Amino acid sequence: MSEGTAVPHGRARLGGYSRWIVSDYVMQRASIPVAFLVVFGGLWLYVIGRQAGPARQIAAFQQFAHAMYLQQSAIFLALGGFLATVAVMSVDRSANYFRFYFAKPVTPVTYYGWTFLLHGVGFVGIFTLFAALWGDATSHESLRAAAAVGALTFLLFGGVSLLAGALSNFDIAITPLVSVVALSFQLTVFAPDVGLRGFPAWMVFTARVLPPVGALQVVSTRLLAAGTWPGAGDLWHIVLYGGVCFALGLVALRLRSLQR
Repeated sequence: MSEGTAVPHGRARLGGYSRWIVSDYVMQRASIPVAFLVVFGGLWLYVIGRQAGPARQIAAFQQFAHAMYLQQSAIFLALGGFLATVAVMSVDRSANYFRFYFAKPVTPVTYYGWTFLLHGVGFVGIFTLFAALWGDATSHESLRAAAAVGALTFLLFGGVSLLAGALSNFDIAITPLVSVVALSFQLTVFAPDVGLRGFPAWMVFTARVLPPVGALQVVSTRLLAAGTWPGAGDLWHIVLYGGVCFALGLVALRLRSLQR
């Protein structure tokens, strides 16, 4: 078979996998954070929705509704971001699914790149839909800000998870552990009222090289709370860190065998 005929066949095979990828994401990965939004977010929407008519225009009511939106969003972004990205490859390896996937003309780089893309679209779509429903029931919430925060969250967590999964079988532990340690270090070292001189050099270095979870928290808060874009430094730090991790993960997938 020539190269010209093999490529379309591979693309068709990849498209055939899409419904299984989407089904896996919806049923096994998105179901828990969506259930959280339905139960707790729905409860708050019910309580808030009972405040009908002119009460919705009162500043105190709008501030309360917006605060509840930020609270629900923070939990969904953390929980949904991890579940959408971790253990994608390690599950396939442990269950030997990869032998079935790649018996067909689809490469690991193409398959997992497409898988993460579909997971990202689903994650951003769910969060944006939540923002739309919340804004319709209460005061307006920016859909553009919700989509941007969802995309940045998935890019950072997804990049770290893809790289960790391509290099080891322990991405299900590595990604959350690294993220929690990074946030702890960065909130301590880079606190606005604390100078860097009070910390040892290794601690400052560690805070700088770990994933910029602290910067993601700052950017997300600014966008969701006020609808304003933060400085370009934090934004580019997140985009470049996540993008480089994605690229390195795809390179590792190309060079290393999935069988461990």
